[in-house]
Amino acid sequence: MHAYNRTSEIDVFSSCMPRCLCPASTCHIHVSVTSLGSAHVDSMDDIYAKKFGVRPVINCIGTMTALGGSRMDPSVCEAMQKASRHYVDINELQRKAGERIAKLARAPNGYTAYVSSGASSGLALSVAACMTRGVTTHVRRLPNTRSVTGRVVLIDGGSDTRWNQSLATSGAVVIELGSQRSPMTRMDLESALQAHKESISCFVFFAGGYREGAGLGFDVIRATTSAYQCVLIVDAAAQLPPRSNLWRWTHGGADIVIFSGGKEIGGPQTTGIVLGRRELIRWIAQNGSPNELTFGRPMKTSKESIVGVTVALEIFLRRSDEADFERYEWIVSVIKKGLQGLTGIRSMRIECPKDAQIQPNIIPHLFIEVADSGDSQAVVRQDSVYGHSADHGDLLAIEPSSPARTLAYKLIHGNPPVAVNTTSLTEISVNPQTLKREEASVVVQSIRLALKNQSKL
Repeated sequence: MHAYNRTSEIDVFSSCMPRCLCPASTCHIHVSVTSLGSAHVDSMDDIYAKKFGVRPVINCIGTMTALGGSRMDPSVCEAMQKASRHYVDINELQRKAGERIAKLARAPNGYTAYVSSGASSGLALSVAACMTRGVTTHVRRLPNTRSVTGRVVLIDGGSDTRWNQSLATSGAVVIELGSQRSPMTRMDLESALQAHKESISCFVFFAGGYREGAGLGFDVIRATTSAYQCVLIVDAAAQLPPRSNLWRWTHGGADIVIFSGGKEIGGPQTTGIVLGRRELIRWIAQNGSPNELTFGRPMKTSKESIVGVTVALEIFLRRSDEADFERYEWIVSVIKKGLQGLTGIRSMRIECPKDAQIQPNIIPHLFIEVADSGDSQAVVRQDSVYGHSADHGDLLAIEPSSPARTLAYKLIHGNPPVAVNTTSLTEISVNPQTLKREEASVVVQSIRLALKNQSKL
């Protein structure tokens, strides 16, 4: 495990307070940064701010969909631009790119890959493949599954169930075994496999989707489903780093493993990588675009995206976990030091998240406990299962209903907007995964100004 208590001296940048550039009437919301942070934001805003009036966000949450996934390397953009100049047979490109991706991901013999339009699309197409099993008449009727025998999808109700709708889009019947309070046991799984043995299409395992100490674990589920010849799909959308996860589950016996192409890999956000046994990947392609009489036709993946995610994977694998973690540790240490002794902060600590729905949970976060300034308004909605967080489908919808949410509210409405997660009523977290080194000072100064203006909400 990586050490997060480094004692080496860290340059924290200028400690002077930033000058507020907002109108007095909105000073309590719009946080302004010094020239160092402003210059950084100016470098990003040509296309977003000037053309669309949309302000770039400093992302302290991670590779989440609502913030655009990830930044693409210039080489990825260049490859996509080159791909845009020519026509190509999409089916052939999918097959050839799939072979390349499977090789890069060290997939076992007999495996290949498919590029989907996001990890959720990969889930939906994988379930469709398991139901139709190459039968053209079934493919053409989805999501009508009345003629399909195997249409039941099993999942652990104690894992991450947010993606059940993605599983059901193909017409599948999703059955949860266990619950958040009482996760699935091996007896639950065996009983369900026996009871539904004529109608099961697959079991979906959400890697990392359990609270600490809960869940059966992959090896037990693999052994149990294998005994019933049930296809095992692993949803590992956000399970990078470490890079070894790219081959961990395929070599462990999973039939299909799905990663997001637009998170840590750094490809287009509208891509997913589906690694699987060759026959299953062929059935996935049969259910997807560009085939016309399929439920997956709307899940189109462009030639540019297929090329882009392949190049992104090559670049991702040229980097190392060690280099990435050095950057993570440096960023959270800089921010922590820059906030030391600040009024309004009760405590700070650097550690890996314990919340199963913060993924990947091996990246060190800075957790900041804030004091109650009395600014919080009445709670108007229930806290979500994702800690006591913002609405991660709409970050601007956050309400100042607790000390932590009040700070998050001010930060996301600041100048520049800074997005943070809230992990309890009094705690925010800073994830360094999607931060550049030069953004650390912007985060420090934004939090300092937001806390200085806590009483002005």
